[in-house]
Amino acid sequence: MKSYDELILQLEKYDAKLKGSSIPPHGSNLMHQLNKRESEHLELFNKLCPCYFAIRKIVHGKKTDLNNFIESIVDGTDRYMDLLSDNNPFVHQQDFASSIIPEMFFHIFTRIIQEHHVNLFVQAQDDLPIECIFDLFDEGRIIFKNKRLDLSLCKKTVLSLEGRDYDFIIPVLAMEIKTNLDKNMLAGIENSVESLKKTFPRCLYFVVSELSDFAETKLNYASSDIDEIYILRNQKRKDIRKGVSKNRINKHLVFELARKANETICNLQETLPDLEEKMKAGKLI
Repeated sequence: MKSYDELILQLEKYDAKLKGSSIPPHGSNLMHQLNKRESEHLELFNKLCPCYFAIRKIVHGKKTDLNNFIESIVDGTDRYMDLLSDNNPFVHQQDFASSIIPEMFFHIFTRIIQEHHVNLFVQAQDDLPIECIFDLFDEGRIIFKNKRLDLSLCKKTVLSLEGRDYDFIIPVLAMEIKTNLDKNMLAGIENSVESLKKTFPRCLYFVVSELSDFAETKLNYASSDIDEIYILRNQKRKDIRKGVSKNRINKHLVFELARKANETICNLQETLPDLEEKMKAGKLI
């Protein structure tokens, strides 16, 4: 059995390979737990870490085509989540398990960006500005209203007002990721996405959850600003509570989200026609 120092050293080696990228969210949480060095959890981490390191090995290993990469990452994520669900000693508030799916998409979207060689980055479980207030008091300032998002595909830029520069992030794709999605969560998300779309109207906003926890027949979110709601395991939470085994993550849904991220990046690289060109088609927006 490896010591905490040995496990930490191995994780640090994987993190050191992330040139120009932030530490993935679950990797950060795992490092936090390892650094606690709790003796009662050492045996558990000797089971979890090899399974997690196998995912990171895929990320940093020999390049394969994108479809094979996604399939391997999803399979590795499923195996890791199965192992954790049988042995999870952490309370929900610690966000240990809930950071696994965001990390899965973090690796997939990072790979897509790398293939396009574009000046974008993936931000996971961090604040994103969804509204700006321009205030001329105090010699001019910008006040940001932020929302913590599980995953976003973004571009860094700078806003200037009265000679003061503000670091600013423009999202082109945003994702809210849940374990169990209920109607109260959706109501809160609806309000946030409405604000975000006013500031960033072209930003795609997806809600992703492992399981659903509401009566789908009584709700319809097609009229909201949410672009799509994905239930990755095609299951309801109540079925799992009754003892039904969890489905595997639906790879077709992951492939679809990867395709939409890819299309979004391609659209960013296109030159928008001016009004004179649009007039020829009779459509100006």
